[in-house]
Amino acid sequence: LVLRFIPSRYSTLRYLSATAGLASILFISTGTFFYINSGITPVLEETIVTFYQNTTDDVKSVDHSSFSALTGKANQFIESNIGAIVMCWSIGALLFSLRIFSGWWYVKRLRREAVLLGSKWNSQVQLLAASLQIHKFIPLAESSFIHTPVVIGHLRPMILFPLGMCSGLSVEQIESIILHELIHIKRNDYLVNVIQCFMEAIYFFNPFVWMISGSIWQEREYCCDDAVVKFYGNALAYVRALATLEGARSSKS
Repeated sequence: LVLRFIPSRYSTLRYLSATAGLASILFISTGTFFYINSGITPVLEETIVTFYQNTTDDVKSVDHSSFSALTGKANQFIESNIGAIVMCWSIGALLFSLRIFSGWWYVKRLRREAVLLGSKWNSQVQLLAASLQIHKFIPLAESSFIHTPVVIGHLRPMILFPLGMCSGLSVEQIESIILHELIHIKRNDYLVNVIQCFMEAIYFFNPFVWMISGSIWQEREYCCDDAVVKFYGNALAYVRALATLEGARSSKS
């Protein structure tokens, strides 16, 4: 709902809003867990009933005993089926944890079988990284297992290009794509993405987690695109680079 009121050109603000929304789910649910186990839950129910009693005359006519009975039935249902509920959650969390493990194994394979590009391009990557105040060595390599450029790793990041992609793009286009991936590294997007994966595994049953996580992924790419355009000052050239890259990816697929 918040994103509907933020114009699309404010990608950074939209990204921060979506990230704050996902973080709030974690903090509020954690706080709720400790609150329920603190033994003061009946105080909350009494406060809610008192609130209803102190509002308008129409609300005073509500049968408060039915409200208490409804919450009591809900609690009774949860307590009587808590074993099945925990079992279902455990199975779902385990399956999504396996997805994280398979992704980690895939990244290890990408790094192991990647082919480093020549020193010329790697030197250019270090120059662009220095211009963004990134003080670490970031190798540039090719892989036959991917169809789009990607960054892997957080502590030891590596930029991967699809095999043969450099031969179909101009130098300026390749530099703009490298810059896009370097901005991901500068923003620590890989680490945020890993945290997202763990939250998706824990809250797999919550559709809002998936909705917000999808928004974060989308706005993250827009933030990097905007940063590249701001760095070069030529939006049309970057759009052409992305269009050429997408055309090459589609033809290979």
